[in-house]
Amino acid sequence: MNGSLLGHLAHRFGVRREPVATAAVCHIVGQHARARAALVQLLADGTVPAQVRERVTFATEVHDANDGGITDLEGRVDGLTWFVVEGKFGAPLQPAQPVGYAERLQDGGSLLFVCPDQRIPALAAQLTDRVDEAGIRADAAAWHTDEAGTRWLGLSRQRRLGLTSWGRLLDALKGQAAAEFTLLSDIHQLEGLVAQFEREVSQWTAAELTTGGTGLTFAKAVHAANDLCALVSDELGIPLPSRHPQWWKSPSGTLSPADYLDWYGALFDLPDGKLAAAFEPVKWGTEGFPSPLTLSINPRGLTHDAAQRVRSAYLRMAEAATDRLREMLDHPPLVARTSEYGWWELPVPLRPDLTAQEARDDMAVTVKQVLAPLREL
Repeated sequence: MNGSLLGHLAHRFGVRREPVATAAVCHIVGQHARARAALVQLLADGTVPAQVRERVTFATEVHDANDGGITDLEGRVDGLTWFVVEGKFGAPLQPAQPVGYAERLQDGGSLLFVCPDQRIPALAAQLTDRVDEAGIRADAAAWHTDEAGTRWLGLSRQRRLGLTSWGRLLDALKGQAAAEFTLLSDIHQLEGLVAQFEREVSQWTAAELTTGGTGLTFAKAVHAANDLCALVSDELGIPLPSRHPQWWKSPSGTLSPADYLDWYGALFDLPDGKLAAAFEPVKWGTEGFPSPLTLSINPRGLTHDAAQRVRSAYLRMAEAATDRLREMLDHPPLVARTSEYGWWELPVPLRPDLTAQEARDDMAVTVKQVLAPLREL
């Protein structure tokens, strides 16, 4: 793993990810002619004049009063913008993106978004929607991929909108630079920074969801449980109880690790029974629990008829959870199960390879669908 000094310092001082990474790109292309030529080659197609390719200079955080935005990296000649590079890790699109930024470009210019690989499909869809809403897509244009793996969409006035990963961008800058030690050293540091930023903004990998984890992965689970409790509260219209979420201790008399059932979350009083929204560390990654989060119903004290109604709702919840799980992971149907203490439980499906905000938005959809049978009681 590349744990670069640059990545450590960026994390230590809490800097914003996107401007730091694109400022590093700007430094590299400013210091290394080969990297500058590679970036220009990536951004310029045949409509860009040769004198622009030769004279273009790059600057970071360029403000424009017309669109109110601040681009991460711009390539300019005589004050005219030909290229814009916009970095993304976890940040959403801003109001001026991409349309306002595209309007800065000269005819034949390019706007390139750089993001983690897993964000490309969703970001491409969002960019396409905004381009079409503004009516600036070129006639009959569709996304296509060039030899470097960059995706491009033609815009009006021979401009282009591009989308690529950080890895492909850095590979392009590196090129055949085996003899340039300083360039390779600079890119190696930036690769470490990018790797750290991508780890920080990626909420879950499929492996984490299905096998459990410690350290940062454990912290993600606690954070996700906080989101789950808030979403359940909103969806059911039941305020979070005082001091919840919190850690709940195993019953007294626990004799071995196998009996350890501490969980973190909130307990909600339903008209019939109780509902726990929880992170259960011991169950996470075991058979039938491809998620750190669970929803469980306690039917104790219910009349027979009430218990039957709630059980029917629980089974429909399990079906809804199975439907969501099949969209996300290669996993068999969930089996209705009862815990050692009589709770009816099921895992909360979480989609891997999303940013933190995308993961929360996706969890909101899951909670809405899974809790629908409870709302109908």
